[in-house]
Amino acid sequence: MPIFTSPSRALASLSSTTCVITPVALALALEVAVAVAAIGCGGGASDAAQFFPSTEADGGPDSTGGTGHEDGGHPGDGTAPPPTSGDGGTTGCASGLTNCSGACVDVKTDPLNCGGCGAACAPPLGGGQPACVAFQCTVKCDPGQHACGGVCTSNKSVATCGAACTPCPTPSSGTATCDGTACGATCSAGYHACGSDCLANTSVSGCGTTSCTPCVPPANAFASCDGVSCDFTCATGFHRCGGSCASDTSVAACGASCVTCPSAPANGVASCAAGACAFTCNFGYVKSGASCLPVTNPSMTLSGTVGTKTTATLTLDPNLVAPRLEFSDVCPNGTITTTVSSYQMVRVVNPTLQIATVSVWTSKAATTGAPTLDTIIASYTSNPTNDAQRMACSVGVNDQCTDTSDPTECITQWAGLTKAGGKGVTIPAGSAVWLYVSSYYGVGSGVAATGDYVLSVRTESLN
Repeated sequence: MPIFTSPSRALASLSSTTCVITPVALALALEVAVAVAAIGCGGGASDAAQFFPSTEADGGPDSTGGTGHEDGGHPGDGTAPPPTSGDGGTTGCASGLTNCSGACVDVKTDPLNCGGCGAACAPPLGGGQPACVAFQCTVKCDPGQHACGGVCTSNKSVATCGAACTPCPTPSSGTATCDGTACGATCSAGYHACGSDCLANTSVSGCGTTSCTPCVPPANAFASCDGVSCDFTCATGFHRCGGSCASDTSVAACGASCVTCPSAPANGVASCAAGACAFTCNFGYVKSGASCLPVTNPSMTLSGTVGTKTTATLTLDPNLVAPRLEFSDVCPNGTITTTVSSYQMVRVVNPTLQIATVSVWTSKAATTGAPTLDTIIASYTSNPTNDAQRMACSVGVNDQCTDTSDPTECITQWAGLTKAGGKGVTIPAGSAVWLYVSSYYGVGSGVAATGDYVLSVRTESLN
């Protein structure tokens, strides 16, 4: 039998594009002349295989029908096997996996090949392990930690507290804390924690050593805290009655005992003043003991001579009081104030058959102890019997006398309605007007508000 290393290799020599007969090939041809004649120059490997079956040694089918591995071929299809080095391909791997250096991996989740072969995620700072999520490197922190900017930090770190990784604010009078979820505080003596703040134990925003609920005062009061429990202080003009603050003038809760005042007498109104029950009489009535009696009003008659002045000394009675007219109003649109002042209605009669224009003003009386009073004055065509009529004055309201022609009598501090001031009072022939004279200051205010005064009426013209 001829000597040759491999029939298939000899066949390959004969199957080259240019026919070259080597000594080995010639000896083979002489032994198998028929085969040489059949092959001829340019024959293919598939033809030679009919005569030179492959062996396990040269990559042909082995004795079990398997495939040899010398040339890596697949039986009968000429395709290559899966790559044996990392080329990024998926040959030979299940769907969704990538062949990386002979290993099938999921580059979507593999921290050693995150997003591509060999793209390993770096170990995170602060502990934990690298991780790959959706082709992107991230970190997987150890228990008791959470990731903040790619770094694993303690869940209780005040610099990166909770999942939001926000720093805890440093409270005044304390230090910041973190319980792993939310910020808190450790407070100094005399303070207690409310969230991340430290409140004083006496704070009305959180009264006591543990409470974080604000103190809520009643109406007309200010909240307070003694370090243990909430309390309140009533505002000026109010006093405490149980758990509320009542007005100092409330007839339903008068004084420190918060008593209900008794009903007032006829033509009067119950009142509470200086912590004691009382009553005031309606306009036009004067207080007399426990009753309200009709007022007897004084009267004056003007002179029938132009330029002549008539005067009378009158008295503002502390028992005849009513809410004062507002001095800055202009008749007939007056308003009523809350100041309760002594007042007097004075009837001024014109005895002549002519229309008289007069000036009127108030001044200090010469009687012993007579006070210097600030006064209010207004004029009416008829005697007002209620507040609505009193507000509908005809001339005024005024609280200054501005007639400089009589400076010794018409003093600025005292009220006046004068012709020179543009507020002269007209009285029809044989008729009368009514003058409202009141103290500016309230009775009991501590300022002179009652006593004797002088009312002057000067005839300016008769027509």
